[in-house]
Amino acid sequence: MRGDTDETSGKEHSGSGRAARLGERSLGHPDPGSVSAAMLVEEICKAMKAA
Repeated sequence: MRGDTDETSGKEHSGSGRAARLGERSLGHPDPGSVSAAMLVEEICKAMKAA
């Protein structure tokens, strides 16, 4: 899914999903799902380097 681009600022905001009702209020806040996925990937990389 792709976010809609705000023509005035050029920033994307959610057009569907849970954050859709927040609109521009969601700008500047990290997506919890992508943050947790990034944390998992970081820990997996650290574990692979240590092995």
